[in-house]
Amino acid sequence: MELQYNIELLIFAIAGGLFLSLYIFGKYKHSYLKKFGIPGPEAYAIVGHLFPLAYKGMVKFDSEMKKKYGKVVGFYVGFQPTILISDPDIIKQICVSEFSSFINRFNFLPPDEFSENFLNSLKDDRWKYVRSVLSPAFRSKRMKQMSFLIDNVVNHLDDNFASIAKSGKESDMKTVFSWYTLDVILTTAFGVEVNSQKNPDHYLVKSFSEFFETNFQGTFASILVLYRPYWKLLKTLRIPNNYGSTMKRIAAFTKLIVKERRESNIRREDILQSMLDAQAEEAKQDANDGKETHKTGLSDDVLIAQSVLFLLAGHETTATTLAFLSYSLALHPEIQDRLHQEIVSVLGEDIPDYNNIQRLPFLDMCLDETLRMYPSAIRIQREVSKNVQVSGWTFPKDTDISLSVYPLHHDPEYWPEPEKFIPERFSPECKDKIHPYAYIPFGAGPRICLGMKLARLESKLAMARLVKKYEFIKSLKTDEHLNFVSHFFLAAKNGVWLKINQRQS
Repeated sequence: MELQYNIELLIFAIAGGLFLSLYIFGKYKHSYLKKFGIPGPEAYAIVGHLFPLAYKGMVKFDSEMKKKYGKVVGFYVGFQPTILISDPDIIKQICVSEFSSFINRFNFLPPDEFSENFLNSLKDDRWKYVRSVLSPAFRSKRMKQMSFLIDNVVNHLDDNFASIAKSGKESDMKTVFSWYTLDVILTTAFGVEVNSQKNPDHYLVKSFSEFFETNFQGTFASILVLYRPYWKLLKTLRIPNNYGSTMKRIAAFTKLIVKERRESNIRREDILQSMLDAQAEEAKQDANDGKETHKTGLSDDVLIAQSVLFLLAGHETTATTLAFLSYSLALHPEIQDRLHQEIVSVLGEDIPDYNNIQRLPFLDMCLDETLRMYPSAIRIQREVSKNVQVSGWTFPKDTDISLSVYPLHHDPEYWPEPEKFIPERFSPECKDKIHPYAYIPFGAGPRICLGMKLARLESKLAMARLVKKYEFIKSLKTDEHLNFVSHFFLAAKNGVWLKINQRQS
């Protein structure tokens, strides 16, 4: 009996000692940013600010931090120091002037064979090389070629809207546009046609839906899954997620497409072809040199990783933007009428295409204002490569720098009446007055989103067709004031529910 008591006492003492050691270590780690004069709230032992971040979600957490501590504020996810930046002058220096000190993105995704090779995860010369290989696929000439592929997907979207209008029922615009943007990515990147809008039960469509719902929405796992130190904890506690299994499923799909493309010798003007051409050119140079000079170049692992990244990042963000744009038009029928009049007067009986949508300035203004109010990425990450001075602040090496997009886009100092949908902010006469780094929905500088042109193109082609033929209308399920989930990407908690009315021709 006495022996059992002593063993229990020893176990209790060891556990208490471990906890005390962790607590003391945490206190030491959580004082790090104060040494550099970075303001911020007191951190909780061991977990830092993980709990309030998970509970409130990034939008509310980041907005409250800015309001209380200013445009430069520090906090901790576990022991990892993070600095939120919402000052456009500092953002300019981080993204442009001092770019060499912030060249890499802070790698927050769970470590695996795919995310390690994502373009946004690659560092230094490897990132520069892979970016240079991918960039030609997103130039204006290629966008024009891709627009013909997108037109076919817009036809399916048009058919879907006709069915929705005929039914008289409200629909979640986020779901509807997710099918559209997934089809756009599949056809422009891989030359594959799934027609998600007619086949929502296709395994790829379900995989993406489950992936984002499980890992990126309002669960505790949505925060844990995005921070590497907690990935093992998530697995240990058996918190539901399908991050790894979905990654493997999508990668298996892309590997099959690559294999078929190589074996068929069919050329297509898509993103995959650009990567295969670059890979072939590498092999040719290596053969001429008699050695492997591109071991860190576009290997099969890197090629597959970019394919997975395009599928994951390319459809969710654009679908969200289109959903919020349709919502904004439904809430402001006078703006929707003005946009409709512009489209009809410019296009007449013509179908929207790459050339004529360039003559729709008010459509651009509406899209820009949507991206301001509802930026898809709430934060944009950078990593400090060395201790660096920026605007009087010292940012220490290995710190996660998070450009705080949502609070910046809603700052009344740069955006009068920031909660109002006012497309005229982006009119030619007003646009020059906007601080260029107060508006960063796609990032800024050399690391700006590579898919920006494609995202805008598919958004404009879709909305020009839809607004010309249909009207977005509020329904009983429409939230007048949106609530957001604890997303890394912005999303409406209850969806974006609207009714569709077919216009009389």
